[in-house]
Amino acid sequence: MQISGFKVGEPWWNRAALAGLAGGTAMALYQMIISAAMGHGLWRPLNLIGGVIPYFRPPAPGLAAPGFWPGTTVGAALHLMMSMGWGLLYGVMVAAIAAYFAPPIARSWFFGLFVGLGWGVVSYVAMGMIVGPALDPALNWVDGYPFFVAHVVFGLVTALTFTALVRQPRVTVTFAPDAAAVERTPSGRGR
Repeated sequence: MQISGFKVGEPWWNRAALAGLAGGTAMALYQMIISAAMGHGLWRPLNLIGGVIPYFRPPAPGLAAPGFWPGTTVGAALHLMMSMGWGLLYGVMVAAIAAYFAPPIARSWFFGLFVGLGWGVVSYVAMGMIVGPALDPALNWVDGYPFFVAHVVFGLVTALTFTALVRQPRVTVTFAPDAAAVERTPSGRGR
């Protein structure tokens, strides 16, 4: 059964997870650049995320280790895993929209752009305002506007990457061990 390019049982979810990974990477890079430009240090965003695990919490509210330390690696891993989860949720949403409402529109660039903006806002409300601060009180001291923009960047990159991946034609690679190997000379001709 095929629904606007999504086959039931087809592993579209790997594309959704990859799109979330791309969005999470773009978001982290944006946040790190903004944090360094504001004088907080390059690694502060990842250190704050690492503070979700109590062992890696900052020593005082609103502070984070200024440099790279074990909490940075934990923060990066947590952030990328959550980004992949949000990418999967995005893929489920797009597949549902394609199945029930607007099959041809769900694969368009305009849809990806429009829904990506909304997805960024949804992820900000859920993770930036509710779940994140509940798990780590230090996230209450994150700069509001850049944090919001970072989530919008996440939503846009996730949506547009997913759109690009589902619009891309399939490429199948096969290996033919029985085929004779042709040795080529530098001129490009076979011997």
